[in-house]
Amino acid sequence: MNARYRQIAYDRVLARGAAGYEAFYEALRARHLKPTPAEDPDTLYAPNPVLVPAAIVQAMTEDLRRFFDHRRGRVRDAQDLLALMPSDLSHILASTEVAAKILSSLDARLPFSVIDAYLVEGPQGLDRSYLEWQSFPAYPGLAIQVLEATMEVFPELAEVGARPHPDPKVGFEQLRERMRGALLPGLDDARECVIIDIDPDRQATRWEFRACQTLTGGPERGCGIIDPREVRYEDGRPVYQRNGLAVPIRTAMSRLVYDDVMQNLVPRLSPDARENLSRFFRDATNVDWLVHPLHFHYGNKGNFPDFHAAGLSDGLVPCLRVDPELRQRFRDEGRLRLDGWVQKPIEGCAGRAVTPNPALDDLEDGSILQRMIKPASCHRTLAGDREPEVRVMAVPDGRGGLDCGGLFTRVKAPREFCSNAGITARAAVAGTGEGYGLVI
Repeated sequence: MNARYRQIAYDRVLARGAAGYEAFYEALRARHLKPTPAEDPDTLYAPNPVLVPAAIVQAMTEDLRRFFDHRRGRVRDAQDLLALMPSDLSHILASTEVAAKILSSLDARLPFSVIDAYLVEGPQGLDRSYLEWQSFPAYPGLAIQVLEATMEVFPELAEVGARPHPDPKVGFEQLRERMRGALLPGLDDARECVIIDIDPDRQATRWEFRACQTLTGGPERGCGIIDPREVRYEDGRPVYQRNGLAVPIRTAMSRLVYDDVMQNLVPRLSPDARENLSRFFRDATNVDWLVHPLHFHYGNKGNFPDFHAAGLSDGLVPCLRVDPELRQRFRDEGRLRLDGWVQKPIEGCAGRAVTPNPALDDLEDGSILQRMIKPASCHRTLAGDREPEVRVMAVPDGRGGLDCGGLFTRVKAPREFCSNAGITARAAVAGTGEGYGLVI
């Protein structure tokens, strides 16, 4: 029945034709978003929403919880967690005290996290096949804005049960309340929560940051969006300047990732600035770290070989960890090229250095080999059927678990292997792009 309603929903959207697409883009522009490469070179919004079966979204959210349970048995203490971060970063941005505090907090509050999958054809219809997971956030605040625009332009979607959350009783206002609660646990003043990134106004995620600020009170009263170099200590506590006032930082969400820190931050720091940065990210006393750089390394696709071996989810394809023993095994078998496999670096993101069908001599120790996934061409557009990738953006539910805060989607161009934003925007193929999906 859900499959039938899904096709009816696509029929109704596509019946609007190109005029429906343009109305959607205009609704985004009215919200100060730039949906096309002509307006923002690295952005292309998919012109109609990906419709994802509710059972798949529920399964992805449950798998995330299962993955966290498994990691708890592997990362037992602060030293285990610190060992996951590259040493050239951990001595700058981590401490035993912060690592211990993060691990203890997992018992009461799982972190913002994501899980990515291609939709694939399974024995019973559409299913999921995992590409990535990360104990590190995407922020669903922007999803709420975009999906409200979607439902405004295509009201017929609601008539066939399309909605922003697997639970039909959860609407946009409930999603807002849940997101606010997750961002501001125990805070009366939203300004005391900060989102941290390098040159945040230049990041592709700046729209997500601004949506979080809007959600929590707006430019004047909402959460802060700061560069880590803006943090100062006064009377032993971290603060940042806002409208001429020193605002204390009590809760922090870091978007710093290894590549950017080592390439675009550390080389630009004076010795004093580096010491100040280290003091802040090692502060386990004054700061509640909703997201710390350590979260980025706690859980990622590098865990997939263990998850697959443990049989945690039928959404996992075979996955191997590259090491000298594996490379020698392939050599002994005469396998000089690994056809049907994909090599993925652990630290990379946005599809960086992902290699399909790698040569044996190109395998790098520490990376993973994942069986190639054949995505289903199940997203209908005016330009033909396309292959969608779906990301569940999970938020802490306030009860020690996780809830789906929204669905981020990528619709990739035909014949393109990777689906990251830059590649998709530059190709500008009709019917492709990024966006936010609806559940049905």
